[in-house]
Amino acid sequence: MNIGFTVDKFNKFSITSVLKIFKWLGINSFEFTTSLYDEFENVLPLMENTHIRLHLPNFGGHGYDFSSKLFTDNINNDIDKIKSLCKKFNFSHAVFHPPEGPDNTVSKELLWKRLRQIPVPLLLENISSMSSDNFYLFFEEAEKELTTNLAGICFDIPHAFVAGVDWKEMFKNLKNSVKEIHLSDCYRTSDQHLPFGMGVLSLSEIINFLNEHEFKGEINFEIKPPSVKNVCDLLKTYKTSVKFTRGRLKADLRFKIPLLCTASYLISLF
Repeated sequence: MNIGFTVDKFNKFSITSVLKIFKWLGINSFEFTTSLYDEFENVLPLMENTHIRLHLPNFGGHGYDFSSKLFTDNINNDIDKIKSLCKKFNFSHAVFHPPEGPDNTVSKELLWKRLRQIPVPLLLENISSMSSDNFYLFFEEAEKELTTNLAGICFDIPHAFVAGVDWKEMFKNLKNSVKEIHLSDCYRTSDQHLPFGMGVLSLSEIINFLNEHEFKGEINFEIKPPSVKNVCDLLKTYKTSVKFTRGRLKADLRFKIPLLCTASYLISLF
C-alpha cells in the first residue's frame, strides 16, 4: 500500500507550503483538488518522484459537479483547466462522484459527456448519500458509458460508514475494482474529514482489514484538521498508518513529527 494525502489550502497555508511539509516528511503520494489551478506554477517543480491524482469538482465542495445543468460556464472552464493541467502533470487518474445535486438539476447524460473529455483514467467514488446497492448499479452503468475511460473505483470508507452500509462487505464486493482508498475519521452520521482519534472509526482496524485482503493500491488520507492545533492529530494519523503498513518509522520521522506538533501548537497560540 502506498500512503498519500489530499493537498489543499489550509488555514493561512498555501497548497505549495502544505506540499513542502508533506514532502519533508518523506510523503510522495498526493491527491489534488481543482484548487491546484491557482498554484500550479509553484507546485510543478515539486513533482519529481511523486505519484499524483486529481479529484474532480463535487457537489459538497463546489456546489456542483459534472452532472449539473446549471453551471455550464463553470464546468466548461473546469474542463479546459483540467485538460491544461493534465498536459503539465502526470496524474495517474481523476476521481469523480455520482450526481449529488437535486434530481431536477442533474443529468447523467451530461456527466458521461463531460467525463469523456477528461484525458486521464477515471475512478468512481462512492458517496455517503447512496446505498451500496444503488452504487453497484451506478458503477455498472458507468462501465457501459465510459468503457475504457473508467479504470475502477475509489472506495471511500467513511462515506460507506456514514451511508449506514457494512463497509467491509462493500469492499469485498468491489475488491477487484478498487484502486484507491479514501480515509479519514468521521462521526456516525456525518463525514467531517477528521484526523483519526477525533471520530468513531479505528484506523488500526481498517488497515489490518486491508492488509488481510492484500490491498495493494493507494491509501489517500482526505483529512481537514478543524484548526492548526489539530495538525498534530493528522501527524499521529500518518505515524499510525506507517507503523501498520511498514512496521516502524524511519529514524528522521521520530524527531520531525514531534517538531511539527510543537510548531503547530505554537502557531495556534497566535
